[in-house]
Amino acid sequence: MIPTKQLLPWRGVKALTECLNAGSPEPSFSEHAVRHYVRNAARNGLAPYVRRIGRKILISEPGFQAWLESRDTYCTGEFAARLAPTS
Repeated sequence: MIPTKQLLPWRGVKALTECLNAGSPEPSFSEHAVRHYVRNAARNGLAPYVRRIGRKILISEPGFQAWLESRDTYCTGEFAARLAPTS
């Protein structure tokens, strides 16, 4: 049997958004936004922190927070290239 403490960091999308937005007067993350990040996990680096079991999606809360901290710029990729000033 696996100890309960090892299971705690894995949360469903709704539970993760509730934890991330807890105590905030205005939510930072919607379920839709988190699902978008999960859908693009292979491209954005979130894949190591996502598990799919059938239709259930589990996300590591500490992993998601670490991934979020590693995102050092507001916008990256193609969108950032379109916003960059041209000479």
